[in-house]
Amino acid sequence: MVLKVLHPYLDEYKVAFVAVANKSFDAANANRMICVYRSLPSKDDQKILAYGCLGLQTEYEQQTIKNHLDVIIYGLCQGYRKILSSTNIPQIFHDRDFIYMLRELRFELSITTTDNEDTSIGTIKPISLLRALEDNFNGINQNEFKELIKIFFKTIEENSPHFCLPNERQQEKLYRDIPTILQDSLKLDSKSRRLYGRYKLIIDESEDESAINLLLQTGILDSDRNRTTIFRMSDFSDDINNELRNVEILSTIKLCMETGKTILMVNTSRIHGSLYDVFNQNFSIMATGDTRKIFSKVAIGPKTIDVIVHEDFQCIVHVKRMTMIALLLCEINVNSYELNYINRILLTIINEFLIINPQSKQLNDYLQLFLSTIVLKRSWNFLFNLLKSENIQRLNNQWATTLFNLLELKQTKKQNKDLQLCHQIQFTLSLNKVSSIFPELHQPYQELREIIDTCIKNIIEENQWKILFDWIQLKINSYPVQLQLIDIKVMLLLIIYYEYYCNNQLSSINTLLDIIENNLQLLSEELRLFRVFIKPEQYMIGYTRENNNNNNRDKNFLNDLFKLDCKDEFQLSLRHMLVNLMAMILLGGQQSFLWTFMFQPLTLQNTFGFGSTSQITIQANGVHYDCGCILSQNGDLLQFANRANENPLNIPAVYVAYFSTFGALAWHLLLFDRSVENLHGPVLSPTAIADNTPVYRLAGDNIRAKVCYFVSTRLLSTFHFLSIQLNQNDACILLTRCFEQLAFYQ
Repeated sequence: MVLKVLHPYLDEYKVAFVAVANKSFDAANANRMICVYRSLPSKDDQKILAYGCLGLQTEYEQQTIKNHLDVIIYGLCQGYRKILSSTNIPQIFHDRDFIYMLRELRFELSITTTDNEDTSIGTIKPISLLRALEDNFNGINQNEFKELIKIFFKTIEENSPHFCLPNERQQEKLYRDIPTILQDSLKLDSKSRRLYGRYKLIIDESEDESAINLLLQTGILDSDRNRTTIFRMSDFSDDINNELRNVEILSTIKLCMETGKTILMVNTSRIHGSLYDVFNQNFSIMATGDTRKIFSKVAIGPKTIDVIVHEDFQCIVHVKRMTMIALLLCEINVNSYELNYINRILLTIINEFLIINPQSKQLNDYLQLFLSTIVLKRSWNFLFNLLKSENIQRLNNQWATTLFNLLELKQTKKQNKDLQLCHQIQFTLSLNKVSSIFPELHQPYQELREIIDTCIKNIIEENQWKILFDWIQLKINSYPVQLQLIDIKVMLLLIIYYEYYCNNQLSSINTLLDIIENNLQLLSEELRLFRVFIKPEQYMIGYTRENNNNNNRDKNFLNDLFKLDCKDEFQLSLRHMLVNLMAMILLGGQQSFLWTFMFQPLTLQNTFGFGSTSQITIQANGVHYDCGCILSQNGDLLQFANRANENPLNIPAVYVAYFSTFGALAWHLLLFDRSVENLHGPVLSPTAIADNTPVYRLAGDNIRAKVCYFVSTRLLSTFHFLSIQLNQNDACILLTRCFEQLAFYQ
């Protein structure tokens, strides 16, 4: 989704870049680029890696190929390869675990040099390998871990029969429990910690954070505030999007990193992206003389800075198991091994924690946490599809079906998988008008839907639409007046779009346009909109049958959005938002500032334009509207050069404002023949549109296509940023509710 804004550039080979990802790209992106996949290292590569991590030269291997140490190293490499292909071991281990295990074993290799300069290198002991495996290949159940140990030791024993652990009775005393492993790891000296110490992820099966209490009560985690700092983030709505609070926490974490404190992070997933390099221990080392400093990158707000990492610094991240499994289910690209592992855990959790009580009116806390995690990470639509998926249905059909039925909103409207509840104006969803900003429109909207449906079924009657216009006359002529004519126009437009345009069924209302033109007292602007929605191929500017031809010079992203056969999920979401914006501009009336952007953009000259950071009015030969409305790649609002004071718009208001203004300009491009003349020069900067530098060059072969792309990129930048910060569905809800507020207060 994030790369969609680059599709026009990638298609025309105008921009080159390298993308690094830990998951495969989807087909839409992969088909536009050369994909290089990292394969499993060869046996020789793995051997070189092992010798390097152990601090040995490859020449040493060649000179002493029959040495006992070489046999062990070979066995470690072979054992690791068997672990990766074993069906009995969860597929959660990677090269990083193997590397850190080898770095820990490096401490066993004591190197001594005699007076004759002969070098003697120690060997790896079985108990040392067990400890290294406990530290780096743990996190699975006890039986699976013992199977993992058996694979490693058996592989080494094939060539070194004496390399083995004591008998089973003595072995039981050798194994450490998880608290002991944690305690030993946290008490490493600075040299050991620097070489093979790893940060910790605690997966807690309880809901009352019992794991944290255990760490503190047993002394594994020092409760002294001078040594340990606990960071905890709340899930209150005011805190979730509080950027200032996030920055404050990150700044405090930065101080802890510099002073060598231990930090415990609880429910802090919202800031994990800022600490990506820290969690992965991706450090830079700078040494001058006797001093040595370690640095890691931390993203604080819009800036990424290098932070000193003290050698005593420790990081522990706490997550609830319910949250962890929910997040794993949100992953799309999982292989069969990973899926089997997730299913085993999920089945246990469903039976023990995610129990549905049919007598209760409320879901239990475990289930609420599980479901809310999926919705926040993905969307409601993703959750519904997940519950109906073959995998979940096979796992526990009764549980999945019962939960789906409990959560499903019963509707009588036409089903369209591309139009979700989050995409619609609130009064179009149901008869429930609690907390609605337009409570008086809920009932009439449903009545109007049913009447239009009835009229369509009466196609054989001579006056097919009589019922519709009798209903309209009744509403506007009653005393007191039940509905304003503008309310009816807006509802009618939304029904046409939601029910017929989105379902590509405009042929069923083809005769409605003539009736509307003659009976609804339409303004010229309103008439343009009804024509565009009922007969887009005839009236929408840029929407022609030839537009299906890739060689069409006018082809552009904006017109592609409104193609009746458009199936792209992201493009459809963006289109739904533009339609909702249009409807609320219409409902707000001619006094709305967005009406000017949409229908009369030339009158913006000599004004500042809403949301602009420039203190200079819009001029054809001066500062244009887009010059003061720029967002950086990080989503920051860039102040115009001559701006003395900061723009009062905050986050996310600035994104809603720019989506609204450029969305209104997008509608102007779709409605008016002279739209390019009205915008290119008088309102939008010709030099910015014609910029040919690689970073800013627009796709398109003529001015109209370039202007459409110019406006579209500003829509995409705002919509993308909100979708990334929230998720795509929540971004749609936020935008639509803001459009409703704008219409209500006009």
